[in-house]
Amino acid sequence: MGKIKSKLEIKNKSGVTEVYIMGVIGWDFTEADLIEQLKGCEDKIDLYISSGGGSVFSGWAMMSALKRTGSDITAYIDGIAASMASGIAMVAKKVVMSETGLFMLHNASGGVYGNKEDILKTAQVLEKIDNILIKTYVKGSGKTEKEITDMMAAETWLTSQEALEHGFVDEIQDEPNAENCVGNCQLIAENKFNYKNIPDDKISEMKETMKVSDKNTMTKESLSEMINSLKCKDYYNEELI
Repeated sequence: MGKIKSKLEIKNKSGVTEVYIMGVIGWDFTEADLIEQLKGCEDKIDLYISSGGGSVFSGWAMMSALKRTGSDITAYIDGIAASMASGIAMVAKKVVMSETGLFMLHNASGGVYGNKEDILKTAQVLEKIDNILIKTYVKGSGKTEKEITDMMAAETWLTSQEALEHGFVDEIQDEPNAENCVGNCQLIAENKFNYKNIPDDKISEMKETMKVSDKNTMTKESLSEMINSLKCKDYYNEELI
């Protein structure tokens, strides 16, 4: 397989359409990019995911576009499926996760500038988004709404084995596609979201993926500071997960 050159790429190969989602959803690519490229897709779709999340609305539109194809979808979590990316994985009939991958679900987040009415309205929208996401994860995992609500509120990070035990994935793959395993290093290099509960034991793994020098000491706190520093003002007034 050749090197994947873009954040979103689709390839048609002898009866199978390969879809690669590898970036910030709604910024590195949009639902319009996916819809255009899905034209003429095959009856079987292999959906490769390595993403830290992005816009919930773009993600939902992508899920709808994938469903409308009527294709048999298998999702492969090659590096990380966090936030909206894990929601997109739920559209698949079967979810396969790399042994070294991470799966994360949490409550929707966003920002707003305005008076108290503006802030309250945003909170109400976020609550509605959470309620829709809860149903998505319930349908994908078979867990109860209460269980999913608690997991989202806690910003839950799952290893492949934990994701399998909780019903979010169906199979663990021992050797993921190395070309697509960019998601873990995204948390350091590209991720612009303020995730709070990144597992300590995954920090060194992300560093190795990026080939970061051993001279650079990375802790959960310094990683959080780096992520915060990458947040841009354009994200305000957008509902993200």
